[in-house]
Amino acid sequence: LWIGTPSALVMRTSAGVLSRHAAEDFVRNPWVSALFEDRDGNLWVGSTSESLFRFWGGWASRLNQRDGLTEAVVWSLARDPQGQLVIGTNSNVMRRGRNGMEMLIDGTRLPNPVAYELTYDSRGRLWIGTRAGLARLDAQGTDPLRIDAIGSAQVNVVIEADEERIWIGTSDGVFRWIDGQVERSGPPGPGPSSRIRAILPTGPDSALLGTESGLRRVEAGQVSTPGWAAALDTAFVTSIERIDTDLIVITTLDHGIGVLIDERLAL
Repeated sequence: LWIGTPSALVMRTSAGVLSRHAAEDFVRNPWVSALFEDRDGNLWVGSTSESLFRFWGGWASRLNQRDGLTEAVVWSLARDPQGQLVIGTNSNVMRRGRNGMEMLIDGTRLPNPVAYELTYDSRGRLWIGTRAGLARLDAQGTDPLRIDAIGSAQVNVVIEADEERIWIGTSDGVFRWIDGQVERSGPPGPGPSSRIRAILPTGPDSALLGTESGLRRVEAGQVSTPGWAAALDTAFVTSIERIDTDLIVITTLDHGIGVLIDERLAL
């Protein structure tokens, strides 16, 4: 498991040991914003201060404006259906194709130029979460469609639960895209507990939500705090990942890393 932090790149081994990696490759604190491992085993690391890194076989290289990137700030990474790397920056969405970097979507065609989140669904559609709204580029499309029901909320996470359901975490609460319609799940903001940073679907109508003030569970539109999550109260939760059937890893900005096994949490 790779974990990006404001100051380092950390790896958690299968034995649960944490080790710091590639510190010598970062010029300064990288503030790792995105991680992606491609089908060839390359680890791509997006940074909000150091652009984009590629790690492979013990080697590292940095890609920046000289390599065709138009921005030094990288927020998000994804793989398109052809296996190419797609990069969300401060001003556009780019793609690293066979001929190098190319513009996929200019920021002027998005609700906001800052592409915080990139997710491809099982239909090959690219969902782009921005600082102020959500857009979708269909598999054969050239112009992104704005999802007006989200409004101007900052979109931090988009997760596909199945072909009909997509969870959307925003600065104004959590939404679901169900069969072409957007519905709100749970109450809207304001407040840090309504600013959603991570989502882990757990059923057709349920999910764990990482917020800027703890971890919540939403089920059938009702939001609650699991009893085991009390230790994360006020924590800024940045990711929730299922590693195995009974193992979930939760990362935070200010409370370290949590491991959840059978609804028992260890920090």
